[in-house]
Amino acid sequence: VLRDRLPRTLEPQLTLRCKVVLLGDSTVGKTALAQVLQHGVQGFPKNYNPTFGVELAVKNCKIPETNATVEMYVVDCGGASITEDMARPHWENANAFVFVYDVTNTESFTNLKEWYEKISSTRMDTAITGVVLANKIDLIDRPNTVSPELGKEFAKKHLLEFFETSTIKAEVEAPFHLLALAFHTKYEDHKPGELKG
Repeated sequence: VLRDRLPRTLEPQLTLRCKVVLLGDSTVGKTALAQVLQHGVQGFPKNYNPTFGVELAVKNCKIPETNATVEMYVVDCGGASITEDMARPHWENANAFVFVYDVTNTESFTNLKEWYEKISSTRMDTAITGVVLANKIDLIDRPNTVSPELGKEFAKKHLLEFFETSTIKAEVEAPFHLLALAFHTKYEDHKPGELKG
């Protein structure tokens, strides 16, 4: 194929769009996560303002050794039950999910099960692609925090990947790069075969 002989720099750029939904209780840090992902550490909110409804952040993830970029449309769904009706349509057509809990808040971890079950009920038989984020890991030395082992166990049980994140240190990109890579791989596995000649 002629295209196979082209230097990679001359191949057409490929942009894939991936919708990722952030889920978790209020105050676990979903909005800070989205803002720091999009704007870097300067995006860290100075004051806490709860999200009512849905907010959007966008992050471009370049796929290594390809000419592909995945545009991550990160949907930040407020954690309050009042926003669920607005969030539900996003749950139904999302490509991936990020289940977030606060390591200093054991209830937020316990409630991950409920968040997962809500997504399962809207997705029917569709597999759930996603990650579990133990957020605010910079505060892990506080008493009564959720151990990483519990987070890993929950992730493994639901076939999700586990990450520890800290928005205040801007340590948030790894899980989204993993999701972008998985989305690109899925695209490559399902794209139509090219004509040979």
